[in-house]
Amino acid sequence: MPSVRYTLRSKSTNPSVIMGRLYYDGKEFVFSTKYSINPKNWNQKKNRVSPNERFFEDINQFLAEEESRVLELYGKLRREGVEMNNNIIRKALEGDGGTVTLYSHIESVIKHRKESGNKSRDGKDHRLIQYNLAFNRLKDFAAQKYKRDLSFNDIDLDFYNKYIKWLRDYPYAESTIGKEVKVLKRFLNLATIEGVNKKMTYKSSEFKAPDKQVKHVYITEEEVNKLFEIQLSGYLEKARDIFIIGCRTGLRVSDYSRCVSDNVENSGLICIDETEKTGEPVYIPLHWQVKAILDKYNGLPPLISDQRLNIYLKKLCEKAGFSQMVKDTRQGRNKPEGSGEFVPKHELITTHTARRSCATNMYVAGFDIYFIQGVLGHNKIETTIKYLGITRKVMALKMVDNPYFSKE
Repeated sequence: MPSVRYTLRSKSTNPSVIMGRLYYDGKEFVFSTKYSINPKNWNQKKNRVSPNERFFEDINQFLAEEESRVLELYGKLRREGVEMNNNIIRKALEGDGGTVTLYSHIESVIKHRKESGNKSRDGKDHRLIQYNLAFNRLKDFAAQKYKRDLSFNDIDLDFYNKYIKWLRDYPYAESTIGKEVKVLKRFLNLATIEGVNKKMTYKSSEFKAPDKQVKHVYITEEEVNKLFEIQLSGYLEKARDIFIIGCRTGLRVSDYSRCVSDNVENSGLICIDETEKTGEPVYIPLHWQVKAILDKYNGLPPLISDQRLNIYLKKLCEKAGFSQMVKDTRQGRNKPEGSGEFVPKHELITTHTARRSCATNMYVAGFDIYFIQGVLGHNKIETTIKYLGITRKVMALKMVDNPYFSKE
């Protein structure tokens, strides 16, 4: 029975090309996948790329589909009575392709992602949604500015500057523009790995996602305690309790449903084997306020949709008196018409504020930044640092009494 296995061309060369091997009738046909990776990130036992490799999901998806394609083609030749040899198989595989354009490549990436069936607990594939949005915007831009479809050769610094300006004029928020550029670079990087793109301008340091730092609000330790103690009922009470869980665990809303008694170890740790977004395991000490909430409901409070929860949180924080004027960090379409540079703090509170508050309050309380990274389930420490809602002055004042700066 025919089978396909993958190996690296060389374990001592970095990067090394992933080679496919079709075993049939005691023979071996070797073909290149055109994907190159760091040999350290190859899992020979699983015959796939490990999560340490960038774009590992896309590469593994391609390997699975290529395996199916080769076996299906082999079976078709067999059914047609073709006498099998390596030359016949090679010609059949090479004849199965065609000219790959920028648009057809992106459509292929989107198709593969759609067929993968990856979905969050809300039933949506958010990366697929992002892919489709980015592709549609790119086509709109090309139709307006180029009056034609874009090609790989069009993607140079002149294109980059025009595209960024077009996105800003729309206007899109700077964070949205950054995501657009990152997705486009992902498309191009996959095309380069597959050998269909030879234009390397996108790898230039000038061709980068805008990274405008935005300071998001957070709820201080005193404010979290005030919310916990305030007397409430109905939907505001449920919204408050869900928000407190986020403030004390740092969990994403998509992972709240896993914060139940069954996930609490005897050691007092909340154990989540695999978070929704990153797939990373997290271990979080059970805060006494979270325990009180779980005991009150004999489990988790009834969950509320993100949209409704954001509305309730603004009402909740207004009722709690969080009305100090703060700088409005919303951009573009997210900023309501007529809003000024400064707004009451409660207007900026969202479900994600809980996660940022958890990180910030832990840091202020003296917890090590790497411990906070583990609680949040971040892959990179830089991401955790961006979550901290404090100024450099506050960070410096936190270290004033450190023995390093004194005689003690």
